[in-house]
Amino acid sequence: MVLLLTAFDKKAQFRQFTCHINTLEGALDTLSAITATGDILMEAHLLDEGKWTMLPVAVFDGQMLTIPLLDLQRQWQQVLVEPLASTPVDHDPFLMKLTHSHIQRYQTRSAVLMGFIKQAKQQRQQVLMTTRGRCQARLLHRLDQRISLYQHQLDRLLQQQQHASDRLTKWPIKPPRELID
Repeated sequence: MVLLLTAFDKKAQFRQFTCHINTLEGALDTLSAITATGDILMEAHLLDEGKWTMLPVAVFDGQMLTIPLLDLQRQWQQVLVEPLASTPVDHDPFLMKLTHSHIQRYQTRSAVLMGFIKQAKQQRQQVLMTTRGRCQARLLHRLDQRISLYQHQLDRLLQQQQHASDRLTKWPIKPPRELID
């Protein structure tokens, strides 16, 4: 990575400078260090993997950025590693009713998809019995793609349904009677 900068030094002389830097943090700290000495940055560009990036010189106030950037990196990496906690429902009747309605919708959509899969498999059997050659191969390929798509959608729906069911079973109390009816 190459850092290219222009600045006015303490003697008000215009300076251009280019250096090779190993890391982005190193480049940012270099710019901060130049600012800390009293020089005024006019422009700063970073060349990395053949692409130029103009850096906003106004953000460099002489404070080193490596430690805050590494802390930020550690924090987002920790967030990515830790699983997200489920939204606590705390026995909220509205959320329970909503979850029940989601489960019903998943069941309805699953039934429709199972019907589509059954119909596509029947059509596939008909194609096998009634056609031959290239036409048969083309039709079978399309039907197999359709069956695969429907099966993928069904699998995803069943996972969502299971997740919603799991949320209901995590509540330690039974749902109110109006939710069961």
